[in-house]
Amino acid sequence: MKLQGRWTPTLALLTLGSSLLARTASPGPTAAPALEQGQTASQPQDDGGAAPADLRAVTAQLEAERRAWNLRETELRARETELRARETELRARIDALESELAEEQQLRLTREREWLEFTRVLTSFELPLPPAPEFIQSALTGPPDPVAEEAARQRTRALARGVEMRGQLRALLTAEQILSLDFMELGAPELHAGRGVTGPVVARLMDDRGRLIGSLAAARLSLEVSRAARSVTLVLEDGYESRGGQREPFSEGLGGARRIFLGSVDPEPWLEALPELIAPEDERQRADDGRWDLSALRVRLNELLRSADLTGGSGWRIRALGGVVGAELTDLQLVEYGDDGAVQRRLFADRMRIERVGRNVELVLTDGSQERLGRMAPFLEGRFRVALPRSDADAWRAAGVPGLGAKTGASGTR
Repeated sequence: MKLQGRWTPTLALLTLGSSLLARTASPGPTAAPALEQGQTASQPQDDGGAAPADLRAVTAQLEAERRAWNLRETELRARETELRARETELRARIDALESELAEEQQLRLTREREWLEFTRVLTSFELPLPPAPEFIQSALTGPPDPVAEEAARQRTRALARGVEMRGQLRALLTAEQILSLDFMELGAPELHAGRGVTGPVVARLMDDRGRLIGSLAAARLSLEVSRAARSVTLVLEDGYESRGGQREPFSEGLGGARRIFLGSVDPEPWLEALPELIAPEDERQRADDGRWDLSALRVRLNELLRSADLTGGSGWRIRALGGVVGAELTDLQLVEYGDDGAVQRRLFADRMRIERVGRNVELVLTDGSQERLGRMAPFLEGRFRVALPRSDADAWRAAGVPGLGAKTGASGTR
């Protein structure tokens, strides 16, 4: 539309020139009668002489405009060629930079793979040195220290056990078809803050094709198992994850630990193979002390939970109860229902305590996982709290449930 608007004066000039040519080429209808009445041919016409001059002016103007437009078109084409050449140059530069980046990343992965392989080879060397002559030993060392010697022997046994545990852990992961995690170093088992751990720990991360994509390093490794949820959680503490040469420390929001959850896993082989890494309460086999009628206790607890339901009927119910040991309920399943009666969430836990919080009670579940929308996830830091704001702690205490001061259980035939 803009081009048509620019050419409108030109079209008008062409129209004017055409009309002038027409008037010059063919005389008007009054010419013949004028000659018949005796008018001489030498008499001047009205506007015949002005027509050629106007035509030449129009033609000159049109030619000037054509030359101007041709010059403008030449400039634009030259500019287009220049921009296309610049675009080609920039695209070539981008391709070159992407190629350099890919080569650098591959080089980093290769170097990291070589370093891990080098460290693995070094750890596999076991070259016993020949014992020094007795006179040299007696000259270089003082009298034997029984305590130091026993500590050295224990350290040697711990390192040997660490090598054995690494092989067992690899076998367990392979049996569960977990091929993306390969432990290269497991350290020696020890006690840390009253818990069984091992460390330092180094593990490789692989993709689905077995290619190295990163590594994990941690000061300690422990295990959390749940028989009720049939799950095992690997807990790596005080470490970092390395990918592409970049180190990412473990999140402080999770206590500086990385938790690797393995769902639908039989925990018994893990308990047998790696007892040093599992808390004593997870390792114990007794799930009931036989002092409670479990069916009657489950009915009583569900009645108390029903009285603590929120407005609309949403609340919690105990679907399964495996036993009671002291003040703890063991091997249980807890279900949350919505206002429409549909299941919203399931909790599986090895142990649960009922605790009083002011006038209400809370359910504290330990070592388990939750299922929501078809997905399983472990308890954060191994615990899950269910608050019951409409519960009456005095009513729960009067009902004689475990953990709220009941002296005897609801014993009876089971």
